[in-house]
Amino acid sequence: MRRLTSVRIATSLVFLLVGSVGAHATAIHFSTTGVVTSAEVGNPFGLAVNDTILLTGEYDDSLYDGTGPGEVTFNEGTGSSFSLVVGTVTLTETDDIGVPLVLFMDGNITGLHFGTIGDDNAFGIVFISSIFVPGFRGSGIGTGEDPPGQIAGVWSFQVPEPGTLALLGLGLLGLGLTRRRAN
Repeated sequence: MRRLTSVRIATSLVFLLVGSVGAHATAIHFSTTGVVTSAEVGNPFGLAVNDTILLTGEYDDSLYDGTGPGEVTFNEGTGSSFSLVVGTVTLTETDDIGVPLVLFMDGNITGLHFGTIGDDNAFGIVFISSIFVPGFRGSGIGTGEDPPGQIAGVWSFQVPEPGTLALLGLGLLGLGLTRRRAN
């Protein structure tokens, strides 16, 4: 009888531990770069053509589990954060004039929606990356049509190429045929 009670207690503890392990969220880290394709001399970021910018951050896996399409917003209280290093300027989610978000497909970044304009940041700059327009652009604060020191560039988001997916599919097909032949 004592042994049965000990087994029940041990089983209950195992279920309790296993249940609580699943309840904890995991921090997912991400990183991607962008390449400057045009840069005016004297831009406020200190960047030249072919320089890179860096986006890094983390979010809770309860916001996006890494499968299929998804998006993570970086508003207050989510525990999500990112850092965008644009030359000599480092921007974070708190510098956005709206709610920044990152788009994903199967765990890979496919887009960044972020904008900081004018006196809303401590840098006196404009920096915009939109999910509706590819790439990014930035400049200093100025008047008129052409703000001083503009930069522009493209992100190096990792989007699977059709050729890579086809090769993967052929490999899986070959494994399936080999296994079928062995049976």
